[in-house]
Amino acid sequence: MIALRMNTAAHGRHLSSAFGAGVRKSRATAGSGRSARVRRARPATFKWIVLWIGTVSVFGIAYVAETAAATQASFQIATLKQQQSDMRGQQQQIRYQISLATSAGQIDGDAAKLGMVRSSQWQYLLGSTSPVALAKPDPQSNGNANRSWLDQLALALGRPTEAQAKGR
Repeated sequence: MIALRMNTAAHGRHLSSAFGAGVRKSRATAGSGRSARVRRARPATFKWIVLWIGTVSVFGIAYVAETAAATQASFQIATLKQQQSDMRGQQQQIRYQISLATSAGQIDGDAAKLGMVRSSQWQYLLGSTSPVALAKPDPQSNGNANRSWLDQLALALGRPTEAQAKGR
C-alpha cells in the first residue's frame, strides 16, 4: 500500500500540471477510499489472526497438559509394578519361611527341644460315634410304606433323613 502511494505520486509529476492536478485529486480520493477499505479490513484480519493464535495456544496448552498427565500416569504405573514385584518377592520369602517352620524335621526338632521323644509303639484311638445318622436302608425293617417320598429319596441318595437325624 505504501508502494501504491509512492507510484501514484511519481506518476503525477510526469504529467502536465493541469492534467496532473485532476489526476492527483481523483487518485487521492481513490487512495483514501482504498486506505479506508484497507483500514476496515485490517481489524477483521487482525481479529482472525488473534482468534487463530488463541485457538492454537489453547490446543497447545491442552496437549501439554495431557502429555504431562500421561507421563505422570505411566510413572505411577511403573512405581506400582515395582511395588507389586517387591511384594511378590516378600510373599515368596514368607511362604518359604512357613514351609521351613512347618516341615516335619523342624517339628521333630522343636519337640526334642521341649523334651518330647518318639514312641516306638503306635496306638490308635477309637473315634466316637457321630450324632448324624447316615441314611442307609435297614435290611430288617420294611417300613418304606410309612415314609414320605422325600425320605425315600434321601434314603436312595444316602443322606440322613429327618427321622434318623432325630434318632427315631
